[in-house]
Amino acid sequence: MTSAKPTLGFRTRYEAIAACRAQGMTEGQIAKLIGVKPGSISSMEIRAKARADRRLIRITLSEFSWTQATREARKRKIEREEFLQKILETVFRDNLLTAVLDDL
Repeated sequence: MTSAKPTLGFRTRYEAIAACRAQGMTEGQIAKLIGVKPGSISSMEIRAKARADRRLIRITLSEFSWTQATREARKRKIEREEFLQKILETVFRDNLLTAVLDDL
């Protein structure tokens, strides 16, 4: 019988690795925490990115929204798509959906 893989309280090791990276941890530190070889971390990150790429969506914005998103992204020195992604992720992560769309 195999033991459960350490996920540090996250649903998956991929999520655990991303959280550790966000805290500035090295591959060696992360590997020790989740019980894998340090070289496995970059491979796992590549697999996680490939999975995430499959979750791409296509949206249509009004000209006004497109212009505003472009302007705000430039202020932050990031790509427009990254800016829009951050908005969506923040709304869902911080449970702001009702505040943003309270009329739906």
